[in-house]
Amino acid sequence: MRPKYLLFAVLGLMALFVLWNNERFFLNPQAPEWAHYDPIRWHLLPHGIGGSLAPAFGALQFSTRLRRRYLHLHRLSGRLYIAGTFIAAPVAIWMAFVSSPWFLIPFTIVQASTWMLFTLAAYLCIRRRDMRAHRNRSDRPLNAGL
Repeated sequence: MRPKYLLFAVLGLMALFVLWNNERFFLNPQAPEWAHYDPIRWHLLPHGIGGSLAPAFGALQFSTRLRRRYLHLHRLSGRLYIAGTFIAAPVAIWMAFVSSPWFLIPFTIVQASTWMLFTLAAYLCIRRRDMRAHRNRSDRPLNAGL
């Protein structure tokens, strides 16, 4: 068994553990946690879908094999990552204003904005056909060439 498959299995088990222990109340409409989530209940679906798309398809962006052998799948997963990011992040900001304590609102704004900013930077690099910068933005200042 290759180490990366073991890593993915462990990460999958960790995700299932978190879902079972922390998110199980989503299946029970009478759970007391719903009192907190009731004002934002209709925002949870787009945020959850976008927030699930982004890491799932974002992880595929790092696969050299996928990029080399199946460029169309790499591009499709990149588009789905961008869509997930630009759905989940703004909805998170809105939900923070509706139901979060005041001290978490700036944190949410910074986190969501940074996520969208770096996604936009990668997208602009690929649109300019700057593959090196698209793969690794850490070697240049953020505003260089934008």
